[in-house]
Amino acid sequence: MAELDKGRREQYRRKVGEDFPDSLTLGPFSKRLSLRYGHNPGDPAAFLVSDSVEGPTIVSSEILQEGRGLGFINLGDMDLGLELVRELASQSGQFESVYVIVKHEIPSGVGRGASIKQAFQRAWSSDPLCSFGGVHVTSGTIDDAIAGELVMPEKNVEVIFAPEYTPESLEILKGRKDLRVVKLTADIRSEVVDDGNNYKSVRGGFLVEQRHIIRTRTADDFEVVSARQPTHEEIKAALFLWPIAYWTRSNVIVIGTENQTHGIGAGQQSRIDAADMAIRKANGANGRKQFLRSKGTFMVSDAYMPEPDVVELAATNGVTGIMYPLGSLKDSLVIDAANSHNMTMLATRRPGTTDCERVFLHR
Repeated sequence: MAELDKGRREQYRRKVGEDFPDSLTLGPFSKRLSLRYGHNPGDPAAFLVSDSVEGPTIVSSEILQEGRGLGFINLGDMDLGLELVRELASQSGQFESVYVIVKHEIPSGVGRGASIKQAFQRAWSSDPLCSFGGVHVTSGTIDDAIAGELVMPEKNVEVIFAPEYTPESLEILKGRKDLRVVKLTADIRSEVVDDGNNYKSVRGGFLVEQRHIIRTRTADDFEVVSARQPTHEEIKAALFLWPIAYWTRSNVIVIGTENQTHGIGAGQQSRIDAADMAIRKANGANGRKQFLRSKGTFMVSDAYMPEPDVVELAATNGVTGIMYPLGSLKDSLVIDAANSHNMTMLATRRPGTTDCERVFLHR
């Protein structure tokens, strides 16, 4: 055990070799669209696209209803939403109905269901307050029933991005003149073909990294480190919530069930603050309606927990288990705390290995 403890901490200290070229030219890029503005009014902005990327990305899109015009932030939300929708919809091997609402490049609510309407209802009810003014992305067809809900004033939808729309839905959506309606023109089930890298612009240059591919996808990809084994429902919840944690700004804690988020605590400098935010969102701190939804949920954490405080908070609020990467000096105390509350703890480490999967995201 001591050797494993040392090994899993070592992964955060190792320098990873890279073979990026000494000189790199990106492009060519061509201007696709002049945007309403950048991050803020008065900032000129445009959407430039690469000719070498193929598959379902925001490049493969058609504006069906322009509304007040797409902005810089809208496109970032659409991009993140599409990535998350594709990840979750293909999770079981059979393409499923998934609905994601994004705001400020952070998921507000995520739902999966037997139909797009059910997935939408689960996504919206996850966090109505933070979903207000959001970008909606889905894996299937927007019909008249969903469109009727989307044009309600209390929803205040900014953009809808979907593979298909029924003629009836498009007529209904015309009732909201500011609404932007965008269609994905590539097959959402196909693979994206690009160079496999992420780029981040900084003053004077850019950062490049190999894109992370989520590896914790099945029950064979994690290890139970608690005394109690997970239930089938807990495993399904963990695997559903894990990609959501990856596509959410760190530090992040996500709580929910196998088909719905109940609370997302994103972009916090401390893990306990992220956990507190997720719990508060689930339990009615949204100014709209009081409800207690953390009881019986599962939690995922994008990185290790330096203290047992997150476990104690989760247990107090009825969370039954946690998936997370090991690597803290106090891993044993964290696991002991979980055992004292009969919680199940799943480490994102394949049995017999030392490295865990961490899913930080900063964009």
